[in-house]
Amino acid sequence: MNPTGDVSMSRRDIHIGDNIHFQFDLFDILLNYIGKFGDDGPEGKYAYANVKTFQEFKYDRFLSDQQEDAELTFHIARVFTAFSEVAFVLEFFPNGTDGLLSSSNLGSIFRNQTFAPNWSRRASPAGLPILANVSTAVRCAHPIAPGANDENGNYVVDGDAVSEHHISGSLTHTFSYSSAMVPRTS
Repeated sequence: MNPTGDVSMSRRDIHIGDNIHFQFDLFDILLNYIGKFGDDGPEGKYAYANVKTFQEFKYDRFLSDQQEDAELTFHIARVFTAFSEVAFVLEFFPNGTDGLLSSSNLGSIFRNQTFAPNWSRRASPAGLPILANVSTAVRCAHPIAPGANDENGNYVVDGDAVSEHHISGSLTHTFSYSSAMVPRTS
């Protein structure tokens, strides 16, 4: 069983480490990115996660996994989930009272598996359109075509027609994911 895939935000791939348990070192890397690209706020300078934080963090995760994992697979379904996990965090984990996602609140959620004291959920719902837009904003900063490492550790882009157009936005992204996941009936 492989509960997470390659380029996960909080787990190593099965081929290079523990794919089950939370990886504190990966979270520390995320905190470093917040410290470099984050927003300022009541808890301090560069203390709040934002889209830029995750654009750079996810690109770094891809580059790291691509180098470390000879069996890296990043096909369209995994691309979809790797960037959707970020959209979920950015849209559902900020404190609903101010809309900010502080490093301390993020630490409480990930490390302690509990919401921080005085944390409130967001006031309005966030559905697929919002999550797709955030996912696309993160993904398109450093476009990575779906693909996998070959036997020599070189990343090879998938050659199917749908995947070749992955950069054109969330509609194609969603179509590609659906095409990969829904069996053909013809």
